[in-house]
Amino acid sequence: MSDIKRIVADNINKLRTEKHITQMELAEKLNYSDKAVSKWERAESIPDVTVLKQIGEIFGVSVDYLLSTHDEEETPPVYRAEKTEVNYVVVSLIAVIGIWTVALFLFFLLKWILAKSVWEIFVYALPVTFIAMLVFHSLWGKRKFLNFWIVSALMWSILAVIYVSLLWLNLWQLFILGITAEILIFLSFKVRKKGKK
Repeated sequence: MSDIKRIVADNINKLRTEKHITQMELAEKLNYSDKAVSKWERAESIPDVTVLKQIGEIFGVSVDYLLSTHDEEETPPVYRAEKTEVNYVVVSLIAVIGIWTVALFLFFLLKWILAKSVWEIFVYALPVTFIAMLVFHSLWGKRKFLNFWIVSALMWSILAVIYVSLLWLNLWQLFILGITAEILIFLSFKVRKKGKK
């Protein structure tokens, strides 16, 4: 059993360092503590099968690869995450451009039908854009701290939609509410889940 612990420890350490990921970053991806990752890499314990599968997905290798010995010169298979990352960015861009294409189409359609510019459509497109960005970034993004900026932008864009929708009421006070909401968003992103040991 100690042999398999050492093999897994060496493989995790090698894959992690080659990908320039810290123990803390790997722990966050797995929802574990960095102490757990450190124990795995010191061969004091071994992750369970589901965690090994997650580690394999992160580094683009099979569980079998993690459980096998390899030569020092042997390079792991091409990382799947790096191969498909471009696709994720492209899909996100397609969604955002699609939202703005629809907004532009509606703008010209309403201008033609009503014979006046309905510029508010572009304001309404903002929260939809940020919702799409938040969904895609939450699914595929590596830098979770960017979600803070996306959520902040989403909140301000929703306030802008309300303000524009009720323009005749001149509800500028909404933006004061936005300041307190921004503080709440900031604090909620500072709260971190405690990792598993």
